[in-house]
Amino acid sequence: MSFPRHLHCQAAWPPLWASSAFVCIYAALHGAVWIINSRLPWGVEVFAPKELANLSASVIGIASVLFVLFRLFRFHPAANRPYAAWLQTTPWVSRQPLPLGPLHPVIQDVVVIGVLAAIARCHAAVDPWLPVALSLFIYLAAMTLLLALTRTRGYFLAAAFLWPALILPQVGDWQRTAILAALAAVVWLGYRSSLSHFPWNFLPSAKPGAQTSVWQTDVRFDIGELTAIKELRQLGWPYAALSPRMKSSSVSPVNALLISLLAGWVYFCVATATSAPRSPGLIIIVASLSAFVRLLLYAQFCAPSFNLLGRLSSGRLVVPGYDVVLVAPGLAIFIAFAGAWPVRLAGEHHRIVQAALLAIVFHVLLGWGPKMQTWLLTGSHRFRKPPTADSKGVVLKQV
Repeated sequence: MSFPRHLHCQAAWPPLWASSAFVCIYAALHGAVWIINSRLPWGVEVFAPKELANLSASVIGIASVLFVLFRLFRFHPAANRPYAAWLQTTPWVSRQPLPLGPLHPVIQDVVVIGVLAAIARCHAAVDPWLPVALSLFIYLAAMTLLLALTRTRGYFLAAAFLWPALILPQVGDWQRTAILAALAAVVWLGYRSSLSHFPWNFLPSAKPGAQTSVWQTDVRFDIGELTAIKELRQLGWPYAALSPRMKSSSVSPVNALLISLLAGWVYFCVATATSAPRSPGLIIIVASLSAFVRLLLYAQFCAPSFNLLGRLSSGRLVVPGYDVVLVAPGLAIFIAFAGAWPVRLAGEHHRIVQAALLAIVFHVLLGWGPKMQTWLLTGSHRFRKPPTADSKGVVLKQV
């Protein structure tokens, strides 16, 4: 199933109002500058040619970015939720082209970006590669984020490893071209892989009554799992907390390893590109904040079975069933402090040591247990009393 090709061509062009807005803004900018410069006495120029070129470059660059975002948000089912909701009602499969049109560049995109490049070259005295480079950058960056949104983790992590390599000072022009080609291939393969898993039930569908375009149909889907979770939360505390329906996401060992390596790689690339000095304190701060976030995620709904005063009075200073969640954050902070010594001894290779140290810290925080699901069901804790605004009107009685 597909729409006629002439409909694809019509949908790929920018809307008439957007094109008119760009023409009016660009013409108003240059017209206002010409009037101001020509009417002032003594030949005073309020805007120098370089300043005018910078203003023109800003308008052309913004237009290029908005056009690419328009293409993605109009044609990608994950960004256009009414389109995704309608697509679920059709016999479309991932082997077929998308009905509204493709996401890969087409002749209409070349024409639009080419017109912007021609304006930049012939009238604005701006580098004509500016709209081309911005369009390519925004397209690849947005498509990478959409891989994360559609949970295509393998391809997203592969693209995330390629992005920081572009800023390394050791990378030459031809190497950057090769990296961009590899990035484009990874993004496109990931996009095709994400379509093979459509529909994405983890994404909320379009809201009932949302305004749709002529291409879209307003369809309401009742996602049973999300509805059940919402109804469960409406029960209030403590019924929702005591319910056996506890769901929590966990990071697999492979993903924990890849994410930790990615954190170290990103730090190394940024530190190398900016010539960052030796800073073991930065790793300590990052480790402490990350450990606090992990501990907060675990303990936001649960408290120890008894407080510090109870531990002192009973002699049970350690409650293994609860304190097990403190092991990974404490170890991560200890590694960050202990790593200050090898960082000092690393000399000019301190960025490599700091990147490895950061990767180890994140691997401990992401990969070490206990799993939240196991800890919520078996840990020695008690549920916290929520704020009144979250209790849904349930009356709590002291027992």
